Amino acid sequence: MEGLLVWLESQGDPPYSLMTHGEDLDGLVSAGIFWKLLEKVINLKFSAPYWAIDDKKKYDIVTDLPPPKGGCKLLFDHHPSNVELGRRRAIKSFVKPEYPSTALLVWELLSEESDLNQLKPLVDLTSEVDSGKYDEGSIRFTVVVRKLFSSPGRETSLRKVVEELIREAPSTGEELLRLKTILPVWKDIENEEESFLSWINSLPKEIGDGKDLAVIIRVGRGPGYLSPLIHYKLQKLVDLEAVLRISDDGRGRLSIRSREGSRVSALELATKLSGGGHKRAAGATINPRDVELLEKILRKGGMEVRIIDKPH
Repeated sequence: MEGLLVWLESQGDPPYSLMTHGEDLDGLVSAGIFWKLLEKVINLKFSAPYWAIDDKKKYDIVTDLPPPKGGCKLLFDHHPSNVELGRRRAIKSFVKPEYPSTALLVWELLSEESDLNQLKPLVDLTSEVDSGKYDEGSIRFTVVVRKLFSSPGRETSLRKVVEELIREAPSTGEELLRLKTILPVWKDIENEEESFLSWINSLPKEIGDGKDLAVIIRVGRGPGYLSPLIHYKLQKLVDLEAVLRISDDGRGRLSIRSREGSRVSALELATKLSGGGHKRAAGATINPRDVELLEKILRKGGMEVRIIDKPH
């Protein structure tokens, strides 16, 4: 098979544009592998699924995102919802839902062209994290990355994170948190969001343990980057949790997680709301007033539903 980098060079001169998911480890590591091989001739852009899918610009490479409306030359992803879209919008589409992470897919394909063995522990960690197997270090890393993504200057900040990830190749959640681009930001979050973090830590005691229980947590306009921490605290307590946040444009951003065996999976719920993702980790954009629709879908699926509002 012709090497992907050789093929890319045949399609046009550098610099090459790469758009990746800027909200999680998988998107950063996937882009980082390309950055390692094409450091001098690649421009990184960090986006999110709900932006990328309507992006009218054409990119050379897209990783861990839906292909944009403008199309792309190379697409690498592992979300089932992007299989058909990839066929239509990418010249060469590699969307493999059987892979635990996009990073592993990229690593395997590009290892045929270059020695990337030193990155394998990082890629394995990425697959664990993207499968929902967080620990305290990796979940805090994810919170920091999401804060950087939502902050001014995200392109510069996240590029520095990508560079440090590839340079240091951390293999544990604790090593992720100790990165120089990450730990100071986490300490700032602890100071700035002390009351919000305290409320999140109180949720397990308030909810208890509930089989067939779905919890909808409304955080208003609270910082969306803390949603992963809410999921982490509740993942072993309830079958499904949906965190609803109102974004600056007034739309509701819904982040959904479900346990194995849940009567309604995260992906099932997201798909019915025109969203997408993985079986147990998905998301959608909804009208904030449509909580009754969420309840209806979940109750119809045989689940008990409880709504919790973050105190003002």
